[in-house]
Amino acid sequence: MSASSGLWRERPRRVSYPVLLGLYGVNAAVLLAAQTGQIGEANEYMGMQPWHMDLPGYLLLLGGLPLLAWFNRRGVQGPSDFFRLFYCNIVLLSFLVLHPVAGPLPASTVYLGAAALFAPMVALAWLGRAIPPLRVYGPIKPEWSGIMGILLVVAVMLGVAVIAPDSAGFGIDDSHVRRLEGRSVYQAGSLLSYGLAMAMNGFTPYLGFVAGWRKRFAPLAVAILAVVFYYWLLGVKAPILYVLAAMLLGIAVRRGRVESVPLYFLLSVVGLGVVMLCEWVSFDGYSMVADYLFRRVFSAPAEIQSYYLQFLSDKKQIDWSWLQGIGDPEYSITYFIGSNYFDNPDSNVNTNAFLHALAASGMLGYCYTLIVVPLVFGVFDRLYQGSRNPGYLFIGYLYGLLLVEQAYSVALLSSGVALLSLMIMLERPDKATRSARSSNPISQVIP
Repeated sequence: MSASSGLWRERPRRVSYPVLLGLYGVNAAVLLAAQTGQIGEANEYMGMQPWHMDLPGYLLLLGGLPLLAWFNRRGVQGPSDFFRLFYCNIVLLSFLVLHPVAGPLPASTVYLGAAALFAPMVALAWLGRAIPPLRVYGPIKPEWSGIMGILLVVAVMLGVAVIAPDSAGFGIDDSHVRRLEGRSVYQAGSLLSYGLAMAMNGFTPYLGFVAGWRKRFAPLAVAILAVVFYYWLLGVKAPILYVLAAMLLGIAVRRGRVESVPLYFLLSVVGLGVVMLCEWVSFDGYSMVADYLFRRVFSAPAEIQSYYLQFLSDKKQIDWSWLQGIGDPEYSITYFIGSNYFDNPDSNVNTNAFLHALAASGMLGYCYTLIVVPLVFGVFDRLYQGSRNPGYLFIGYLYGLLLVEQAYSVALLSSGVALLSLMIMLERPDKATRSARSSNPISQVIP
């Protein structure tokens, strides 16, 4: 039986809405415990302040958690559901629980942030339906996509290794030095910079997905070698989690458990919360899980979102308007936030695609992003519905994850989402895909 045949097995029962809502409440409590118990005090040097929620924040939290459970009630049935998963469980949950970590925000700013951040979920529900049915096949055998991914990743590693930064190494304390030096060595806009971003953010996780989905050792070996290389080269650790998550997604697809991924995500946060508590007891109030996972995934994005919202409400130091955003197209909002709110002019501070668009390009840019992103996911949904190719699920996973901290165009082009999509579109369906497409009930439920 083909490795992809697990996708066509009987779907697991959906988790009831009350259970989902309860899990979101527990997740919120875990994040709050991590922030108030360790992360806030340990990161005061970054500008984090003691957590203090006011009445508008509590009202948003009480009203927002039921919405998050509602948005994810159907599990994963298509690529767009991964965007819902990551956006709800990282962007929205961190905003609802942790938006005060950068200091008190006026009630008007908090409600503005809620409106700007929740609107994409509404747009996704409506605009995604505007895409007609699509069915695109190509001449390439599915196995060749993995081979091409291996060749691209290896070629990029060999190309950038020739001009590796002088600081390249495996040290932990100087990893930030490697990142800063890497920006000067692989300058933005250069061919090596684009290739490195595509390999690191897109194709390496794709190899992890292929390894889990098709039970192939070679893609996994190259992916592991690549993440070690990226850490040696630039000191980046995120690709390790990207590859691990992509491989687990591939396994879930192969075993027919992909619909339950949101449940697994929520349960994993609960499990990590238990580990965090055990670490606090064992290591005198210190937890590696809180420091390296909860801070990076939840607390840091919440702080950055709060600074972007502060920027929107502060008196502007630059040419900026609500309609068009920054007047000088050469000026970067990400470096402005880094320089003026983190006191580090070299810090490129990114946030989710929608808040970035609002701060950088005003309401015009925000509305444009609000239209384009749901339409892109609508295309992915229809392509998946028409072909049943699990590669589109990975595209949804990758693009949804990248939008949490990148502009939509950067994630689509520079991180390899567009190129990977083209590769998958050129694949021809295998026998298991063709036989299951007509009988699989999931193909009828994507809105």
